[in-house]
Amino acid sequence: MNSMDFHQKPVGRKKSRVRMYLIIILALGLVAFTSIEIGYQYLIHTIASEQTDTVPFVIKTNETPKQISTRLFDEGLIKSKWAFLRYADKQNLDIRFQAGRFYFPKNITIMDLAERMTSARPEEITVTVREGLTNAQIDELLAGMRLIEPGEFVECVRACDFSEFPFLPADAELREGFFFPDSYFVNPDSFEVQEFAKRQLTTFDEKTKAIFGTATRNGWEILKMASIVEKESNKPAERPIVAGILWKRFDAGQLLGADATTRFAAKKETEALTVADLQDKNPWNTRAVTGLPPGAICNPGLEAIEAAANPANTEYWYYLHDSKGEAHYATTNDEHNENKARYL
Repeated sequence: MNSMDFHQKPVGRKKSRVRMYLIIILALGLVAFTSIEIGYQYLIHTIASEQTDTVPFVIKTNETPKQISTRLFDEGLIKSKWAFLRYADKQNLDIRFQAGRFYFPKNITIMDLAERMTSARPEEITVTVREGLTNAQIDELLAGMRLIEPGEFVECVRACDFSEFPFLPADAELREGFFFPDSYFVNPDSFEVQEFAKRQLTTFDEKTKAIFGTATRNGWEILKMASIVEKESNKPAERPIVAGILWKRFDAGQLLGADATTRFAAKKETEALTVADLQDKNPWNTRAVTGLPPGAICNPGLEAIEAAANPANTEYWYYLHDSKGEAHYATTNDEHNENKARYL
């Protein structure tokens, strides 16, 4: 046998290895590309935040897409600068971004955001005033949306001309409860705090006129009671029952005993109430003073107003809520004390 046969190279096996390496490299590349594409699709279709806050955003003249993406990321409007820039480039939107003022919700996708940035037309935004907010909290809401300077709404409640609304008390300290909670569409560029407050008062009048017109009690008393019910219970089925209990105490000349009024008097939204708070003879504190407070303690919604105007007639005189927010009712003080021991 020729000795040269013992030194021949396995050419076929080497080519097989090269092919295998190439296949592996291509496969890894395909996996990487697919992963990047999946990640990109996820990022452009996913909202940046669960929050619904509206953020003002100004695109400056001659600002580059990269600069815009950095500020969007810093404002919490996008999760990825890379995904935003890639989408804008693929859709040829980056050359169409218009200088102007925008208002974007935080729960927006990159796709929607980029599309909306191609137009700088003035936009209406939604101001949602939740049930149970005080006038001071409405002020904080509007200031947080940069529609007003802090304190402007509260000052307007006190001093603006609302003569066209005769139901509004002359005493500015008693003007809680009339600025109706609802969703209002406003143009940020032409927002005026007095006009916004007037829209709330108009909505209040429209929504409550029929209720107060057919109620057997005084409308002012109903509104004050509704504000307490709004704070004491957030479940529609409970509210007429709670209202019925509180009206029974009121008619009997008993203390209403509503912690919500004590919190309003003590200016404690969530902090623990002290013995001094509970015993304070502040006229707003129904834990220590009989009757209704001088005015409403918040701006109640329609459900609470309807409950106060049409309370449920039950045998109950007492109620409390456990740690899970479930209501427990009692007919006698002894039963109420049993509920306290059991649920609190």
